[in-house]
This record gives sequence, structure tokens and C-alpha cells, in this order.
Amino acid sequence: PVAGRCMTGMQKVSADCGNCLGHLISCGRQCATQCCLGTCPASEACQSCTNEKCVPSFVECAGVTPPDPTPSLLSMGTSAGQACVGQTGWDTDFTEHMHTCGLRSGGAMPVAGRCMTGMQKVSADCGN
Repeated sequence: PVAGRCMTGMQKVSADCGNCLGHLISCGRQCATQCCLGTCPASEACQSCTNEKCVPSFVECAGVTPPDPTPSLLSMGTSAGQACVGQTGWDTDFTEHMHTCGLRSGGAMPVAGRCMTGMQKVSADCGN
């Protein structure tokens, strides 16, 4: 899958390992609600869902357990409720851009967030 090829390059790992990472990413869609559609990946509910539904198959594929959330993920959501305040353009052609970014990303974060950041010309916090 695309996510696997992306992770192969980003993490500088073998294609097989990247494929396992890609499947972990794809599996995470099952936890979209618990992970606040990608905005709270380090939350207890998100981690619990991912650990139950995705980690076992990842371990079977990769032979390793995924690491705990990184500090950057733990800080996600600290601007919740304020991420777009004071920024113009966040609502320009919003529905069209949401649709376009959703299709381009397959609904996966952070790809969708980066897409919206660019489309709306807003900060990464607001786009995510």
C-alpha cells in the first residue's frame, strides 16, 4: 500500500518492514472514532483500540512492538479548541477542500491535515 512505501522511505527501513508499518496505519482506521479522526493519537482510548485491533498483527508481521507515542504526539491536541482562532482562510471553500483532501488521503491523518493546511493556507495545528 501507499502508506507502506511512504514509511519505507521516511523510516529508512526495508520494503517488508515498511509494508508492516503501512498495514498498521491502515488498520488504525478501525479506531478512527477513538482516535478523534487522527487528532488524539496518544489518548488512552486511541491507544487501547490500536493495541487491541492493530498491534497484534503488526507484531506478527514486523517481529517488534510499536513504540509508545512520541512527545510530539502527546502534545497534540493541546491547542484543541483554539487551533484556528485568529486565522483567516480556514473556512474558505471548506467543504470542497475537505472532500478533496479526504479523497487524496483516504481519510488518513496526518496526510489529510497537511492537505488542509496547504489548501486553507493555515498553520499545521489548524490544518490538523
